Amino acid sequence: MTLKDILKVFELPLSALFGLAVISGAILLLPSDVLCILGLNQLPTTWRTILGITYLFSIVMWSLRIFIKTVNLLENLYFKSVFPRKFDSNMRNLTPIEGAIIVGLSQEPTYTSRLPMNDGVILRLRHKLMIQPTMTDNLTDEFMMIPFTLTPVALKYVQDHPDFVEKYTTLNPLSRSIGSEGIWSNRD
Repeated sequence: MTLKDILKVFELPLSALFGLAVISGAILLLPSDVLCILGLNQLPTTWRTILGITYLFSIVMWSLRIFIKTVNLLENLYFKSVFPRKFDSNMRNLTPIEGAIIVGLSQEPTYTSRLPMNDGVILRLRHKLMIQPTMTDNLTDEFMMIPFTLTPVALKYVQDHPDFVEKYTTLNPLSRSIGSEGIWSNRD
């Protein structure tokens, strides 16, 4: 038995952990006359230690998994309730270059354009969940231009707020004249 085989026990589904807990607990805790009827009267005396460890392990793992699922659910509910308010606030407080990138992407036919993956402005927009990369290849070049697209939430915000587009249309870093020769030209 290798370590990988032992670690697979931690990946058991909740129903299997619950089943292990019920079976091992029943064998350990049922009265002896009930175990005699079931034909299991020798099991508790010969395998008591293993059954006890199995029972405790499965109860603890089952409880932890339920607790983690509950915490994740509450965290997701909190994120879903707070994110729209924070997103609107973030969109209103963009720097001119960030707003220009968002507007530029919204005016592209596929809402996608090549941007430098390690640029601070791009990283900030990714962190705020406004843009996302459209490829997942292994990248090694520090200044590699990869395709980014608007997130659906950002696109909806831009489409619902025409004043946002008017505010940031003066500087468009994605256009041919500025994007390829001005803002990121020294990084090729």
